[in-house]
Amino acid sequence: MRWLQGASSTKALKNPSAEPFSDPTFSHLTLVGKSVTGAVGNGLLLRRGTRGKIHNALIVGLPRFGLDIEGDQTAIHAGNGTLGIFNSIFANTNNFAEGDADKDKGLIESTWALDTKLGNRTEDLAKIAFGSVAITAIDLKQTAGSPALTGSKSPDDIFFDKVDFIGACGTDCSEFAGWTAFPDK
Repeated sequence: MRWLQGASSTKALKNPSAEPFSDPTFSHLTLVGKSVTGAVGNGLLLRRGTRGKIHNALIVGLPRFGLDIEGDQTAIHAGNGTLGIFNSIFANTNNFAEGDADKDKGLIESTWALDTKLGNRTEDLAKIAFGSVAITAIDLKQTAGSPALTGSKSPDDIFFDKVDFIGACGTDCSEFAGWTAFPDK
């Protein structure tokens, strides 16, 4: 995956259905956008044959969209289960980029992402409460009452810690001190 202001995944420009495919699994990530920090950007842009699994993502405050699935092959993967987003929260100006302008076989992102089998949900951005999102003192811990403190289901993989929260941090985020930087440019 190529990480931009959120996350953009691109498999192949010329032939997105060609082998081989990467099939990553991500769990407990937080993407914070303009409505919270003043930064610009999108959420998850999954395109050109992307496959993989994303669990317990907290995607908040992104002005354009929280999720866009782009391209026919990516839509095929979303439909057959080789691409999935599970137990995640979307709290953005526009949670989903809808429509078929991006040639995704008519996939409606909101219908796909909010299928009850996946466990995803939307929340009001005002309910998502971080410790601090000041550019000079980012603290992504969730404060009491945040909906991201419930609903987590970790992937069935011993690599991932089993935790109760959605996103990168629960009520404590000290293990990430110094990991996140917001340079001036």
